[in-house]
Amino acid sequence: MKLLIDTNVVMDILLKREPFFKDSYQAVCKAIQEKHICYLSTSAVTDIFYILRKALGSKEEARKILYRLTELFIFADVLSSDVLTALSSELVDFEDAIVETIAVRGKMNYILTRNTKDFAQSKVKAITPGEYLKK
Repeated sequence: MKLLIDTNVVMDILLKREPFFKDSYQAVCKAIQEKHICYLSTSAVTDIFYILRKALGSKEEARKILYRLTELFIFADVLSSDVLTALSSELVDFEDAIVETIAVRGKMNYILTRNTKDFAQSKVKAITPGEYLKK
């Protein structure tokens, strides 16, 4: 199974955001244990770094965490064709449209996100960490 992990799930784990931490953490652990392939978009990585640097007050600590993420996730590149496709997406939010486009191109089974309503029109089904844990 191939999963594209949305930024909010990763940040829930890294910043231990409640009440979302437990489900997000367990879902990613399950995916890794079951040898599902977990992807992050390269556009998400810049957001993750920025948020971590602000939250931790340290560029070096943020970099260390990103290095650890490279051991868990495959980074899915954003191509210029993805930008063009996302511009014509039915999804309202452009960032979500990029995620959807990468998921379609990468033949992902699911987008793992807390914001499934934002992906209601997505061509790749979006599920919450809690829904994933029940599969």
